[in-house]
Amino acid sequence: MKKIFLLLSLLFGISVTIYAQERIISGTVSTESGELLPGVSVVVKGTTIGTTTDVNGEYGLKVNLDDVIVASFIGFEPKEVLVTGKLANINFKLKESVVAVDEVVVVGYGTQRKKDVTTSIATVDSEALSKETNGNVGTTLQGKASGVQVIGSSGGPGVSP
Repeated sequence: MKKIFLLLSLLFGISVTIYAQERIISGTVSTESGELLPGVSVVVKGTTIGTTTDVNGEYGLKVNLDDVIVASFIGFEPKEVLVTGKLANINFKLKESVVAVDEVVVVGYGTQRKKDVTTSIATVDSEALSKETNGNVGTTLQGKASGVQVIGSSGGPGVSP
């Protein structure tokens, strides 16, 4: 009976070792048109294990055989691939994501969507600025938006604001 128990324990241990094998996978991440993407996040789904692609769009990652890896990048739809025992090289082709963006307002303390801003907003149209002959943007903005003060760095004449 002890021999049977020992044999079963040994077989179970071997099967767990084979199942949980780790391997290093590598590959590239590109657009559908073939342009390589640097800085793409490649992570094991549900973990904090991951890496980013280098300037050539290449990555390398240590994974288990049953892991799912996810490649994601701003402006592209994330893509998932199940790692199997046969794969050592996994290449991703990411599809561009079309997302409607709300108007964004840059404020002195961060960025907010226009509909969430609770203070007043002043807008200076680029056409109004292009009609000005002054080459200094600070001077050009003077008097165009209420509440905006354009002040020189010193009291001397001709000092940039």
